[in-house]
Amino acid sequence: MKHKLPAFLLILACFCFLTGCWDEKMLKDTRFILTGSFDKDKEGNIKGTYSTPNSNNYPSSSIITTVEGNTVNNITEKVNQKVAETLEISKLNLVFFSEKLAKEDGLYPYLDVFIRRPSNPINPYLVITEGKADRYLIDPIPNEGIPSTYYLDLVETEINKGVYTNTNIFKSSRLFEDSRSDIVAPYMKKSKSDDTPMVGGLALFDSDKFSGVTLDPNESVLFNLLDDQKAKV
Repeated sequence: MKHKLPAFLLILACFCFLTGCWDEKMLKDTRFILTGSFDKDKEGNIKGTYSTPNSNNYPSSSIITTVEGNTVNNITEKVNQKVAETLEISKLNLVFFSEKLAKEDGLYPYLDVFIRRPSNPINPYLVITEGKADRYLIDPIPNEGIPSTYYLDLVETEINKGVYTNTNIFKSSRLFEDSRSDIVAPYMKKSKSDDTPMVGGLALFDSDKFSGVTLDPNESVLFNLLDDQKAKV
């Protein structure tokens, strides 16, 4: 017992130097961003739209928040001011860019923000949209619950079928820039008959800017085959 007492006192003294969880995040005080979109209006303002789960009715519905700002950081700060909880981006899985924004500004100014923050994910898929990107999150999708789940399943299915490419934030960022090839990103549009989302093929880029040229789904499959990207299905 005499030999164990010094060891016990040493362990007890060590507890005095231990700290608590100073950076803990309570789940009940956090709202996770699952999908985001960015548009550019005629005045040159950037409009960001975030889709977050509705905790009171999940997974049947989601909450859509839209703000205008100058940068991605500015938009995120404004969204934080409109919600009661703290926004958390670690669960982000999709980012939509309108073809207008991708053509005029390019993707690098928006992707750099995601890369430089260590808490941000670097693997969310990138999607270029025909028309305004926010409509893909705001407009209801028939027979579907929340848009984030629907779009994630759609993109991953088309990647497995060899139509879409696995284009994420990291592969499209300035840090991963490869002079041998430009960005190729999934392209999505809406059906003219019922306005529902549909696969549009691939969007071709000149460096980080959308060239305005797209491949239809059949051409996209051929492109991926020539690029040695084999379909899983």
